[in-house]
Amino acid sequence: MGLNAIRLYMWGYQQHFQVIVQAEAERICSLLDPHLKAGVFLVGLRSDENPDRHPVCVEPEDCGIDPDWFADARKRAEHFRQTDPEHRILHSHPIAQKSHDRKLANAALRAAILDAIRGYPSSTDPEFLCSPVVPVAGFEVAVVLKLTWTGGQRPYRLPKVHSEPRFQTPQSFMDAVFDLFVRHCAASLNVAHPENVIAYDGPRTEELFRQAGRRLMNTPIWSSGGTLGMDMLYDSCEVISSLRYESSESFGAILVARRNHPNVSVTLSLLRPIPLNRHRSVRKLLEISTTGESLLADGEVIYGLGHAVGNYDQGEADLFEISFSSHHVWNLSHAGHRMMRVTYGKPCLPRGLLDVEKFKSDIVRIFDGVRDVAPDRLVELAQEACRQQRGALVVISDEAQAESERLANQATLLDPVQLTAELLSRVTSIDGAVMVDASGRCYAIGVILDGTAVPDGDPGRGARYNSSIRYVANRKQCLALIISEDGSAEWVPTLLPQLARSELKRVSDELQELAAQPELSERKARRLLKWFREHRFYLSADLCKEANALRQRLNDADGAIQLLERDFEPSPQMNESYLSED
Repeated sequence: MGLNAIRLYMWGYQQHFQVIVQAEAERICSLLDPHLKAGVFLVGLRSDENPDRHPVCVEPEDCGIDPDWFADARKRAEHFRQTDPEHRILHSHPIAQKSHDRKLANAALRAAILDAIRGYPSSTDPEFLCSPVVPVAGFEVAVVLKLTWTGGQRPYRLPKVHSEPRFQTPQSFMDAVFDLFVRHCAASLNVAHPENVIAYDGPRTEELFRQAGRRLMNTPIWSSGGTLGMDMLYDSCEVISSLRYESSESFGAILVARRNHPNVSVTLSLLRPIPLNRHRSVRKLLEISTTGESLLADGEVIYGLGHAVGNYDQGEADLFEISFSSHHVWNLSHAGHRMMRVTYGKPCLPRGLLDVEKFKSDIVRIFDGVRDVAPDRLVELAQEACRQQRGALVVISDEAQAESERLANQATLLDPVQLTAELLSRVTSIDGAVMVDASGRCYAIGVILDGTAVPDGDPGRGARYNSSIRYVANRKQCLALIISEDGSAEWVPTLLPQLARSELKRVSDELQELAAQPELSERKARRLLKWFREHRFYLSADLCKEANALRQRLNDADGAIQLLERDFEPSPQMNESYLSED
């Protein structure tokens, strides 16, 4: 058997399909959460009686999944089918019954595959999702997605939903995204000749996120019982957030809950409730909610004005808030937990509040060698900045005094003062940045930052973000902390984690060994290239050159089927501070 042969063979393009789906999953993760990592593997259960083929196949073969785990998958599937609460449902039409039975069998087999994977050996706490199974060349194939977190806080997930399982109502935006993703993976294989399938054929990430956001907005509809408003709430919020009332932007909130909810107090009731799709009428009423009250909706109509009261039981998951914070910007929250933010039609996970450990770590690394650096004091100031209702911009620089004097004509200079949380809440009430040094000493407020345009600019982001990245660019010991109006915090630069020198040497040695082999092992090459893609920032010029040569060698071995991607190039920001001795 040659080094490049497929031992667990299902169809000829299984490796290419897995690689492309893996790349798409990584792209989705990079846009959702920088701490989220994805792994994709295929599981195929033989559906014919051909003794020359393996009963179970996995791809890639070295993914850590043992085919023997699925030896009794069909037996387990029968158990799941028998215990499914919908297996007793009978349809009068034979075609409808056949379709129902097929869906139950598919769901049961998915459950059996996931059940077999629960013993996956890992030092992390991964989550697994399984696509519907699809017949491919004598196998029933499922795409399995493994999600792991490398740090940070996991996105909020509702404790329950109020729909039946067959409606697949998501508990979070992330759940909605990845459930749709694995279904699109299955749909890519569910074609007339699946043995010819090479690539993922689902929507691009932006459209996938939009589909997921639309599905998530059905969750409060189910909880309020207003099912006539199904698939309408997302689009209604989009239109409402875009409308102006007497030149003012959309502000205010809508509480979504069933009528007579014990934690909703009604201040005003409308004699003629307004359907949610009467956008201009809802937008006009939204002006009233800026007084501290919220519009009240039952999932179908706006029926009054009121506010939340009492001790709400979060476990019930039946009281949601939709808040409008500016033009084309709105959020979905439950019990104070932000679930989704939509900006100019683009849903995303809300950026989190201050990650204290990461912020402190970056402070220490950026200001390495600076005298009087006070990370704990800076963390305290950053936490206070997160509480400012109008947001804030704090620039920390080892040249704070000199920069304040240079920018004196576009700033208000101060007699240097040690900044406290109370003082910070006052000085951030005016526009502009607060300029402090690494000890927390303030030299200027209301600073208008300068700087030249940089490639990292984003016209979809606000002035605080873009002015910060322009200013911080090419400054070594400087950090800009950006707090948005919803209290979310980010800073530039945000440093990548340190990489152990021993790990870099191990990969380099493996690359040298692989390059010396006369016959290329495609599996080892793909595994190494995956590592290089995930760690491209840390690569030296020599490693980039060798990685590019390995990729070209792999493409030559693949023949006509090649994946186009940019060359590995050394990052200009990479330096010794990103390497650790551990």
